[in-house]
Amino acid sequence: MNDSNDLSPFDRERVDAIKKMLIEHVAQRPDPKRSHRITLFVSLIVTAVLISTGGAALALTGRLPFVEPPAPSVTTSTAAAPSTPAPTPTPTSTPTAMVAANSGPVSCDALATPDAVAALVGGTGALQPLRHLQAVTAGAPPWSIRNANGTVCGWGGLATLTVSNQSAPQVVLEVVPGLADQWAALASANNPPPGSPYDGGTSLAGSCSGGLCSTEVLVGGAWLHVQAQSDGRSSFTDQSFHDFVQGIVTRYAALPAPTPVVPHAVRDCADTRVLDALSAGLGAAQRDTAGQSEFNLVRAQLASGQVTMCPFAAKGDPHGWNLWVSVLDNVDPALFAQFRQANDHPDGTALDVSGLPGTATAITEPTVDSTRTTVDVLTGGTWIQISAYGVNDPKALVAAASKVIASGWVG
Repeated sequence: MNDSNDLSPFDRERVDAIKKMLIEHVAQRPDPKRSHRITLFVSLIVTAVLISTGGAALALTGRLPFVEPPAPSVTTSTAAAPSTPAPTPTPTSTPTAMVAANSGPVSCDALATPDAVAALVGGTGALQPLRHLQAVTAGAPPWSIRNANGTVCGWGGLATLTVSNQSAPQVVLEVVPGLADQWAALASANNPPPGSPYDGGTSLAGSCSGGLCSTEVLVGGAWLHVQAQSDGRSSFTDQSFHDFVQGIVTRYAALPAPTPVVPHAVRDCADTRVLDALSAGLGAAQRDTAGQSEFNLVRAQLASGQVTMCPFAAKGDPHGWNLWVSVLDNVDPALFAQFRQANDHPDGTALDVSGLPGTATAITEPTVDSTRTTVDVLTGGTWIQISAYGVNDPKALVAAASKVIASGWVG
């Protein structure tokens, strides 16, 4: 298990927002078994998105707690896998995601201290290691944030976390540079309520109730999401949260600004190339519904092209398979390796990936009422992941991944 010091816990408000985004299509599909399967997949994605580095103990349902035995042996293809990141190319009219050789991400220690966290919410205020949290999808935080030269932090005395068991006290901080345009566009489209005024930043969508406070702040073109949950202490108020966030804003503004990535052009989830590739591998495919625009950091990264996440389903068959295709560009091989080390598959079976390019892994594993198959490929600096439920032949998903990569849609 890989250790890290910049992780974050659950955010109840964003759980609701992302659930709305990811399961709108479930209500349109009458099959209870399919709905349960999709809801399970949403729980996994929500866990990853809202913990920023994912949960160390994920409950697949209320009946099946996730434990942490060693991961099984995984068949790995390493054809032409670079041992070091490729050099930064000169941007062209069709840029790929790239961090210039300037300022790297800001460290968590530079933005808040354990003592300040403990004074705000109680608990230890300790910066949390990766073994406490895990992510399950490539397109969600923390991977999308780290790949965008951003910062993900989580402080507090975190216990074992599941979707239904969230530990207080805690503080979450996520930072992504270069999202000023997406901030403006999403603010215009969604009209979020104004937040508290901050010296050096603009705040929207702030809220504070029931011992949970959160806000979104734009600081010098960087999108900051801050959320804090207390241990019930009376000193945790709107004002104490505001003062804490002001400290983060002031410190961030005083540091060298992280260099924004140059994002890939936004990929069209309705592109016939990806639809044809999936259909050739799995049978007729259709684009599924991914919800509506909302004012949050996940949507901003999608709109910028920093990450691609596209949902698909078996065409005309509400009982059939469903999947997500996620893409991250110009990925450091160390980030890909960290993701693979951070995810346990105690009941998983490795699949043959020798026909896939680059470095690849594929796992199929049982869920409560279905089977989840996940294929991850890092090739030419691009990380492609396909995670599917209900695919009868897991080998067909590996074949479909190969076709998606060869289709030209990934770019």
